[in-house]
Order: sequence, then structure tokens, then C-alpha cells
Amino acid sequence: MVAQRLWSQATRRVLTPAARAAAAERLGVQVRTGLIRWIGLAGYDVLLSRSLHVMRVAHPTIASINGFAVHAAPPVDAETPPVSDALDRAVVALLATMVDRLGLMVGPEMAGDLLALCCAGEGEADRPISRGTDD
Repeated sequence: MVAQRLWSQATRRVLTPAARAAAAERLGVQVRTGLIRWIGLAGYDVLLSRSLHVMRVAHPTIASINGFAVHAAPPVDAETPPVSDALDRAVVALLATMVDRLGLMVGPEMAGDLLALCCAGEGEADRPISRGTDD
């Protein structure tokens, strides 16, 4: 699953709840910046809005992460980061929902590839894009 792989890469060697919350913010910024480049600001705004609508009730923790938002609000309370397990589930669910929704427009393979490109670390953008397999 693309969403789980991206979250695992973003949180590699990240152990504390505060560090995981910071990783979620950074990943949100990467996804937002990259997808706006590919589908435009309005397209991203609609994609995020619909994705949040679908998964927000099951994963309310996602409200504490502003990095995905087009107009990010100030961080919630840095003193009390979300519980890691709930945050992990919420971020993966949001990414998976975004891939699913974007896949309805461009196809599931391209949607996964676009998100992977948005989140590619330095040097990873040159690696070949997967062709429908999840490494």
C-alpha cells in the first residue's frame, strides 16, 4: 500500500510522539506542494476536502495536523502531540483516501506514482516509478 510505505519512510527512526507529529507536518507539506504542482491549487483543495470528509469521523486525530491544509492554521498544542498509534492510522488513512480519490481521476497507478513523487526524498526522485507493484 502506497500510503503505508510513504508514512513508514517519513517516520523512519522517529520515535517520540512529538517527532512523529512533526514528521506528519513535513509529509503534509510535501504532499501539498507536490500535488499542487501536478493538479493545481483548486484541484488539491477539492481532493483534500473530499478526502477529509470521507475519513475525518473515523480518524479525528488528523485535525491536529495542519501540513496538508492549503491555508495552514497555527499548530494545535505542541505540548500535547497526538498519540502515535492514532496519528499513524490517521495519516495513513488520509494518504490512502487521497490516492483513492485521485485514482478516480487519473487511475490508481498514476495516483500512487504522483504521491510517491511528491514525497521522494533527495536523490529518490530519479529512481524509476513503480509499475503497479508495491515494493
